[in-house]
Amino acid sequence: MMTGGISRTQETKPIMEGVGMYLENINAHHSFDYKVKCDKLEASSQVVQGFLYRVALELVPVEKGAIDSDCIRGSGNFRLEKEDVKFVCLQIWSRSWLPGQQKLILEEVDEHDVESCLAINDK
Repeated sequence: MMTGGISRTQETKPIMEGVGMYLENINAHHSFDYKVKCDKLEASSQVVQGFLYRVALELVPVEKGAIDSDCIRGSGNFRLEKEDVKFVCLQIWSRSWLPGQQKLILEEVDEHDVESCLAINDK
């Protein structure tokens, strides 16, 4: 991968750690849990003093504590009908050589579709 270039990537440990941190944070503020729709998680990566991942995902609300995994397949019996699917775009900056909380920096980005979230230049 060329430094600075953006390309699609598969799920990696930093991506899943960042998504887990995000879910833990938002779920602490709701009477239900958000879970990722497994088939609706896409990511890109860029090398910039570490890796900058952009992650587009869809979240569905489920009964609190009903599912242990961060990921839900299909509609699921635990899905709450009253809440809609939520699209989220995250930036996860992974710098594994740094100490503590500096290793993984997480930010929600205001993008509303997969392609603009992932910021991939296919040309």
